[in-house]
Amino acid sequence: MAATGSSEDESPQDRLIELLAGNPNPNERSIHEEMVRTLNSRFTSQRLVSVKDIFDLADHLERVSRGESFNVAMANRLASRISEVRLPRSSLSSEESNTFAQGTWIEKHIQRQRSMNLSRAVDKARGQPESLLNIRGNFASILRDSLVGLNYIYYSPPGAELIRANPLFVRSHDFFGSQQTRSWSQPRLSGTGWPNSAGGRMVGSLNGLAFALADAEQNFLVPTERQALIWQDLEPQIMIGAVIPRWWGVKREEQHFVALHLRLANLLVAASSVDEELAARIDPILRKRLGPHRLHLLRRLAADGKVREGIDGLTPAERYRLATVFGENYGNDALDVGGPVWRKIAALRESDRERFAYERIAGIFGTPHPALSHTYRSDLLHLPLFPTMMKFSSRIMAESWESTNLYWATLADELHIEPVRLNLLIPEWTQRSIERIFATNLDDWPALLHSMQVVAERYRQQMKPRKADPLRAGQE
Repeated sequence: MAATGSSEDESPQDRLIELLAGNPNPNERSIHEEMVRTLNSRFTSQRLVSVKDIFDLADHLERVSRGESFNVAMANRLASRISEVRLPRSSLSSEESNTFAQGTWIEKHIQRQRSMNLSRAVDKARGQPESLLNIRGNFASILRDSLVGLNYIYYSPPGAELIRANPLFVRSHDFFGSQQTRSWSQPRLSGTGWPNSAGGRMVGSLNGLAFALADAEQNFLVPTERQALIWQDLEPQIMIGAVIPRWWGVKREEQHFVALHLRLANLLVAASSVDEELAARIDPILRKRLGPHRLHLLRRLAADGKVREGIDGLTPAERYRLATVFGENYGNDALDVGGPVWRKIAALRESDRERFAYERIAGIFGTPHPALSHTYRSDLLHLPLFPTMMKFSSRIMAESWESTNLYWATLADELHIEPVRLNLLIPEWTQRSIERIFATNLDDWPALLHSMQVVAERYRQQMKPRKADPLRAGQE
C-alpha cells in the first residue's frame, strides 16, 4: 500500500478498491468513481467483511492484551456481517448428497465463521495476553474470503450474476476440490443445478479465474436471436478481452490512430478491386490471415461490384493488420490510395514515434491471450483465425479473434466518445453482441462481427439526437 502512495490514515479497503478500479488522470475521476461504486456493490453483495474492519479488530485485540477495555460494538459489527450469510437448505437425492458431501469443507468453513463469538473468547482469555493475541488467528479465514473476493469482483463480467445472486459464491471457493483431484489447478464451476450449491462454486486455484467467471456467466446470458448456443469457448475469451483491459490515460489521438488504419484498409480493399497491381500487393498480406476460401470470396465479391460486402467480411483485426503492413512496406502506394487518411497516420507517427509505436498500440487495443501467451497482458498476435477442431470450438480459436476492442475503439472515434468511457461501454457492448449472435455453426465467424455491427448501429441511432451537442455526445 505504501508503494502506491497511500496515506497512513487512508482506509486500506477503500484504497484497494480504488487501485482495482484503475489509476485515472484527474479528468477521468467521474468514470473511476462509477467503477469504484460498482466494485463496492459487488463486494457488499457477497457479505464480505472489509479488510479495514479485520485489521482494526486485530489491532484492537493487541491493545486489549495490554490492558485496554474490549470494544464490544466493534466485535458486533463483524458478527452482524457474518450472520447475514445463510447456508441453503433443501432436500437432496442420495446421489447428490454423496457427491455434495465431498465438499463439506466449504460448509464447515462457513459454519465456523458463523459460530465465532469474540466476546466470549475475549472473556475466556482475559488476563492471558498470549491467548488474547491468538484470537486473531480466527480472522484468517475471514481475511481469506475478503482477499479472494477482491479477485472475484475485479475479474467479474458485466452482469456478475453469480456474484449478485449468490452471497456464498466467494466463501464457497474450494482450492482443493473433491478428493483433492483439482488442488490448485485451473478453476472451474462445480455443483451447478443443485439448490445447496446456490448456483455452483469455483473449484481450483485463482489462476485463470477471469476465464472461469466469464465461462460461468454465459449460463445467465439471454440470447436475443435463435441460435444453437454453441459458442462456449468464445464467450469467456471475448468477455475477458472486454473486462480486463483498462482505458485510463488513453488519448483520443491514439483511438483515432486505430480508426484511421481501419479506414485505410477499407480504401485499399476497395481500390484493389479495380487495380490488379495493387491487389497483387495486398493479397499476400491478407493470405497470412485469410484462408484460400475467404480470400477467393473477397475477390469474387469485388469483381461483382459488392465491395462493401467484401470489406464487411474482413474482421477489424485483419483490416488493421493489412493497413499496418501495407503502410510500412508500400508507403507511397498508401499515399496514392489513402491520401488524407495516410497523411494523418504519418503525421501522428511523426509527432511521437514512441507513443504511436505499433507495439504500444497493440498493448492498448489488443486482447489478452492466456492460453497462447500465458499472460493477461493485452496484445495483438496477428494470427489467422483458427478453425474448429473436431466440430468443437476451442480457446485457441477464440483467442485468434482479436477484433473486439479494435472495433469498439473505431466506433468510439466515429461518435467522438472519450476513450475513458470505454471502461464502461465496452463490457456492455460486448455482452449485448454475444447475446444476439445468430449463427448455426462454429465456422460462422461473420455472425459475431455482424452482431457487433448491429449493436454499433443501434448505439449510433441512440446518439443521433445528441449530435447537435458535441460535448454531450462525447460524454455518452
